[in-house]
Amino acid sequence: MKSQNNLNQILHLLKKNRKNISCPVPSFWAWPGIDFSGKVKQANLFDLLIALIKNILQNDHKQNPKDPRPLVIYGSLIRTTCAYDFDGDGKLSLNRNNLRESGTFLRMILLLPFLKRMGINMIYLLPVTRSSRQYQKGEAPSPYSVKNHLKLDEAFHDPMVGLFSEKKLDLQFKSLIEAAHRMGIKIIIDFIPRTAARDHDLILQRPGWFYWIKKDSEDKFYPPFIKGVPCTPFSRQYNKSIYASLITQEFLSHFTFSPDLIDRKKWQWLVAKVKREKIPDFLDMISETFHVTTAPGFSDVINDPQPLWKDITFLRLHFDHPVDAVPFLKKDQPPYILYDVLKSSRSRFNRPNEKLWNYLCDILPFYQKKYRIDGARIDMGHALPPELEKHILHRPVKRDPGFFLMSEELDMGNSARARRMGYHMIVGNLWAQQARWKNGNIKTSYKNDLMNLSLPVLGSAETHDTPRCITRSKDPRFYYFVTVLNFFLPNTVPFINTGFEIKEKQPMNMGLDTDFCDLHLLPKKDPNYGKLALFDHTFLHWENSSTLFMSLVSKCLWIRKSFPVLSRFQAFRDVKLSPENQYTFSFLYPFKNGFVYIIINSHLKKDFTVSFKIPGRDWCFHSLLDTEAFFEKKEFCDDNIHSRIKRKNRTYQIRLKKAQIHILHLIPFNR
Repeated sequence: MKSQNNLNQILHLLKKNRKNISCPVPSFWAWPGIDFSGKVKQANLFDLLIALIKNILQNDHKQNPKDPRPLVIYGSLIRTTCAYDFDGDGKLSLNRNNLRESGTFLRMILLLPFLKRMGINMIYLLPVTRSSRQYQKGEAPSPYSVKNHLKLDEAFHDPMVGLFSEKKLDLQFKSLIEAAHRMGIKIIIDFIPRTAARDHDLILQRPGWFYWIKKDSEDKFYPPFIKGVPCTPFSRQYNKSIYASLITQEFLSHFTFSPDLIDRKKWQWLVAKVKREKIPDFLDMISETFHVTTAPGFSDVINDPQPLWKDITFLRLHFDHPVDAVPFLKKDQPPYILYDVLKSSRSRFNRPNEKLWNYLCDILPFYQKKYRIDGARIDMGHALPPELEKHILHRPVKRDPGFFLMSEELDMGNSARARRMGYHMIVGNLWAQQARWKNGNIKTSYKNDLMNLSLPVLGSAETHDTPRCITRSKDPRFYYFVTVLNFFLPNTVPFINTGFEIKEKQPMNMGLDTDFCDLHLLPKKDPNYGKLALFDHTFLHWENSSTLFMSLVSKCLWIRKSFPVLSRFQAFRDVKLSPENQYTFSFLYPFKNGFVYIIINSHLKKDFTVSFKIPGRDWCFHSLLDTEAFFEKKEFCDDNIHSRIKRKNRTYQIRLKKAQIHILHLIPFNR
């Protein structure tokens, strides 16, 4: 078996390079002695990996290809997820034992047993492609600053297998995927088709695939503020307001043609020199020679207050200007980016950049064939030209009908469109709604969104772009409440963002719903203080205990395994509660000759007494999980549930405590 040879090769390299060194290792990684206390153990990383890989090879944990288990997804930025300060000097580096302290493909294998215990059967990896070191926002490159779509980032290489080579790096990624597959875990990657690093490798071959500005305009470059228009996603109704603005005309004047069109002979000389002398920072050389540079990126939302995305630029998907913008443009207007260009799904063009489209469409099949990935999240796919988006989705599915596709669609009202395009789920915005429980948003999202979805949505109170869940409320109940909630909300797939399981506080990015204060939630002496994982070298606080979380998750997994209907799309029925309020709601699932009934109070401060009716005969109630019992007694079930539910004329009444979720098994009452 060819794929098995990857793990065997890694095993050989680990044995060959083994060193007799001991270092502190988080207990979560210390296979086979995983515990969730957060204690740090002394261990030899070589020996841990050798033992684990031997076990994986000897005991094929692989599930049936038609795995009946419902999805539980873990989101990971490998650089951070399995980073650790082994020498305790407060920074991540190669330490004296030649151990890379930032995360690597190889060390991610050590986390697989822990993730499997958490019920994870799909890992969503933030970009693993080669990142640019130019225009960094922090001490590390952003994974979204893609320098080469077809190369892995060398920072994921682990010195434990010897000196770096691209062949060894590929081997390590293949081995991670093989190990995951053998443990019944699928791997999907983040795919970035709309943007690229400012110094993407393709520039030397295809400078016309990028947008260029005058170098002396760089400090003045900023998207125009359009008076009279709200902060809103672009639509064609705003075209006249955008282009009639004098600020827009000034903005357009910053753009220029690509350097090969400015002086073709000089461009050919530069490309030859870069290749001959292997000049890494060729964008600086282009700027010095032609006085131009690639245009920084920015939001496609009109009047968005976000700062410039200085580390990325947009790919030129069309060779012409938007049709509706042409009447407002000068005849010699160079290619430019503006809201309508960036949101090309809502604009009209006549000349697609077909070679670029083909290049983008070939990327996912490349990763399928070479590394055996199982799926992808498409970054901002809904902003692409629909024809391009369809082709990107179609090619990997044609190769593997089971290829999993996730849309970065935050608006749950667009799930029908995502389904038509071929996606299997969307990201959604439950992370925002759950933080606003006080306004009744949890129930509102259930009633208005979840009940009407065409595709499943991520069930999570945080993502890599949002504030951390643990910082959303001072009430400790909120963290455990949403843990249970997101395992059982209808039409959702439980999603655990890396660090959620150990109550990580520091956000990974300031992209959505964050403010400047979120940067400074840790003590000043903490090495992660003021840092963001997407732009800095950070690590998770693996010393935090996860014992309570894991016990609760284990119970949730047992219930989902015992009642598979809970994970089926659109298999639930809404049950009305009386009197109506903003916070309480309930739903049930048919199961054999009974039901699984879930009743929720989403208010963290108030109790409510509610009544409900269950169709059919009289019912016996068996408690499967009760968050109130967990909060108060660290028990899972309410053994006195029958005494708490009052019955009158086939109407049942119950008092719901604050942040209480009851999961009940209803079976017919036999007189």
